[in-house]
Amino acid sequence: MLTGELPFPGNREVVVLHQILHEAPKPIKGQEPPVPAELRRVVSRALKKNPEARYASAGEMLRDLRRYEEGLRAEAAGVFNVRTLARRLRRPVVAVPTVLAGIALSLFAAWFAQRRADIRWAREEALPEIARMIEESDVWRDLIPPFRLAEEAEEWIPHDPRLEELFQVR
Repeated sequence: MLTGELPFPGNREVVVLHQILHEAPKPIKGQEPPVPAELRRVVSRALKKNPEARYASAGEMLRDLRRYEEGLRAEAAGVFNVRTLARRLRRPVVAVPTVLAGIALSLFAAWFAQRRADIRWAREEALPEIARMIEESDVWRDLIPPFRLAEEAEEWIPHDPRLEELFQVR
């Protein structure tokens, strides 16, 4: 009824009975209008050859159909539905941009965290080390190592007043 076609086509009863007993039903996928995945799963389970794989009762099948119907109602009402979201995310037109956005967001977060760590290093470790090295220096040649460290720190904290102050002392 969903497709307007028989799951086991044939022009004779014997052919149809053979297909029912031995062949898989014609897949519902690719129909116009498209049949939703949830309904395809219900029909597929109902047509399984193995009795243990089929629905044990009409009530069990009805529960799955009602669950599908509730999802449609929630979607129509605009209610957030995890199942609907998961179904939409599986479509390539949605999944690919979502994955790319997730990757971009992850890369940005990693970059931002590394930048914050570098700034923290410059303020909490490099500046005190530069100050210590300047205090311990006796001649101008001893200022080359703190100057190089200051150049590294300046990449992360340009125009920092403490860094500028350390090199205006001498």
